[in-house]
Amino acid sequence: MYGSKSAVVHVDLDRGMLYSRSLGLGIKLSRSLVRALRGELELSPRPRFVLQVSRKGLRIIAIRRVEHEWSDGPLLIIAVDVNSLNGISVMAFAFDEYARLVYRRCLRPPNGSFNEALVALLKSYASLKDKGEAVARWLRR
Repeated sequence: MYGSKSAVVHVDLDRGMLYSRSLGLGIKLSRSLVRALRGELELSPRPRFVLQVSRKGLRIIAIRRVEHEWSDGPLLIIAVDVNSLNGISVMAFAFDEYARLVYRRCLRPPNGSFNEALVALLKSYASLKDKGEAVARWLRR
């Protein structure tokens, strides 16, 4: 196929094999799966593939970035949801003959509790006058 040469698992569509040299793995793929993978590679934009390990076996998942079609219809609503737990969500809904979600993006804030603990730690070192004392305190943690 195509992609990273350093990937752990490779798929050879000409031979119909999924293999991994590092794991000592070689699996024969069915004809229908090889045909489906070739069909995916003909689409534009080309997807990237992820191998998922589950209880039932291995799954090959194609991931493709969706092209957003903005509607020329009578109504386009852009909504911003500010939620302190999940960050900010931006969504765009187009209303023409159908109601469609045409864009969605979630922006998550950094971990606040880690930042607060780091600030408290740095402030506690600011009161120390000797660097050696600060290093000794850090090593005791």
